[in-house]
Amino acid sequence: MSVQARSASLLGPAVVAGIIGGIVVDAFLSIVLKLSPVTLWTGIAATVVGPGTAAWIGLVVHFIVSIVWAVLYLFVFSAFGQLRNWILG
Repeated sequence: MSVQARSASLLGPAVVAGIIGGIVVDAFLSIVLKLSPVTLWTGIAATVVGPGTAAWIGLVVHFIVSIVWAVLYLFVFSAFGQLRNWILG
């Protein structure tokens, strides 16, 4: 199976992993920083857009970033596997 076909078949699970990762990070930060998730999302939105923005914008940005990281990891992992095959023959 080619790298592109394998990556395409893993794209759905990578998106799910990104969503789960975002939930875990939100839970961790809420517990450690003793903040509500809404406060976290408001801070994310304020960082991206500016002060006074809605919390849902921070929620959307946070999950987009976490999904992008998961998909990026998928493609890098696939490329390293292909590179290893190329080096080792």
